[in-house]
Amino acid sequence: MKMDKKLLLPCAFFVSFLCASADESSSLESLLKSFSGEWQGHLQVLSVDEVDEQSLSVRQRYWWDTVGLRGEALYGEGDRQFQSNSLAVVIDGRIVSEIERGGKVVLLRGIASGNTILWLPLANDADPALQLRETLEVDEAGNRMIRISGHEIRPSFIQPRRYLYRGVLNAVF
Repeated sequence: MKMDKKLLLPCAFFVSFLCASADESSSLESLLKSFSGEWQGHLQVLSVDEVDEQSLSVRQRYWWDTVGLRGEALYGEGDRQFQSNSLAVVIDGRIVSEIERGGKVVLLRGIASGNTILWLPLANDADPALQLRETLEVDEAGNRMIRISGHEIRPSFIQPRRYLYRGVLNAVF
């Protein structure tokens, strides 16, 4: 049987694309799974004009199920607490996360690099209102932590305000 050379290259490209997509999806799922566990720490929130500053205690739990990485987070203390629930999945070689907090749902896309996920709004805004980077690290003693940094632009009565986020969550055993 003689193979048509004009057909061979597109078929080879399609097969290699499928294999690369499967490998990439598997790698992204492995990255998401590495965040599984219970975490606690603090998150510093500081307005760029330094008028607002707060430190929030954070307790998060991530677990993998048949759909993706599910999460629950509790922020703050006492009567100033709020909770969020999340689901991060890999779809067509992309990380997408849905976060529900206080009846509002936010959709984010995750850009992976090494042990880091950069979270941006799912909509491709030129200047996203939220950028949050989560990096999974292991220190010399083998302790796991998630380092968080980012910024958010929040609407305000006079003009939007920019906030910076910094924090570290340690694995809870």
